[in-house]
Amino acid sequence: MEKARIPKEYINCSFSNFDLDFMPENKPKVEELKQFAVNYHEYFRKPGNPQSVLIYSKGNGCGKTHIAVSTGKLILWEYAKVLYKTDPFKYSIRGVINDELASMNAPVFFMSEKKYIWCRKRFTTDNEDIIKYVSDCEKAFTRSEIIIYDDLFRSRDTDFFFDELEGIISQRYDDNKSFIFTTNVNVLAIDQDDPEQNPFYDRVKQGSYLLSRIEKMTTPYYYKFHDYKDYRVKGVF
Repeated sequence: MEKARIPKEYINCSFSNFDLDFMPENKPKVEELKQFAVNYHEYFRKPGNPQSVLIYSKGNGCGKTHIAVSTGKLILWEYAKVLYKTDPFKYSIRGVINDELASMNAPVFFMSEKKYIWCRKRFTTDNEDIIKYVSDCEKAFTRSEIIIYDDLFRSRDTDFFFDELEGIISQRYDDNKSFIFTTNVNVLAIDQDDPEQNPFYDRVKQGSYLLSRIEKMTTPYYYKFHDYKDYRVKGVF
């Protein structure tokens, strides 16, 4: 969990403390994601495209990040159980978890796109926290089984951003590794030349490339959450 870098505000998020009654239309999606997490071994490490998840809503506060973290944490729990059962003596010493070996693994990793891009632009700094964050993210791109990628397309329209995002997605697509994306951008519109639908309408070529990758990775686990209320107004977050 420590290596997963889940922010403090989300560290206690789980399926059990998500308010299913606040917007009941989202309940079937939440329950399906829970089953996805419990049965993660059926979706990963298979030939072909990696199975990823995308959680979308136009508005804020409907619980996308809460559910993404809940899914990732449950996957991590199931992953750890399988790993330990496979070779318990390797991962424990007389019943005590081998912390040194465990610290080398981050099968689930949380990253904020906005924070990563901001830190990546400042990587020449002498700020050790920024250097460590970028380094951890870049290790996760190649090593982690699942990346919880929060706020996809939040960093907006720059050549630097598109170069970084194309590289990250292509790397993990080729390595057959998965994402749990959250986003407020309608990903299905990023290849359209329409400024009202697509915030990147002047970059249709890049949008088409990214859409093709994202669709292959996330179909059929593309979830559009209802968002006519805001949990944060209620005080849940």
